[in-house]
Amino acid sequence: MEYGCEVWHNGDVSQIKKLESIQYETLNRVTGIYHGTASHVLAKEAAVPPLGIKLEHVLELILTRILLRLDHGNSGFERLKKNGENGESLQKRKVLRN
Repeated sequence: MEYGCEVWHNGDVSQIKKLESIQYETLNRVTGIYHGTASHVLAKEAAVPPLGIKLEHVLELILTRILLRLDHGNSGFERLKKNGENGESLQKRKVLRN
């Protein structure tokens, strides 16, 4: 479900809720657990992290991979580096944007 999330994921809570319901149904079928089991209990038993956290983790890995491939002499890289030194994270920028 996280394939291509760098393109489609924008942090929208309703988007994550829809995907979590699909994840719950899938985990329910795979584990064969009682259908009325709470989703957070089912995810914990199946050792599956919450979808929102997993998507953020994947996005951070992709961003790290992109930053490592950048030309370090590039002025854009220097701006990203400066933002990182100021402690500004993706989460802070997202909060400010909303």
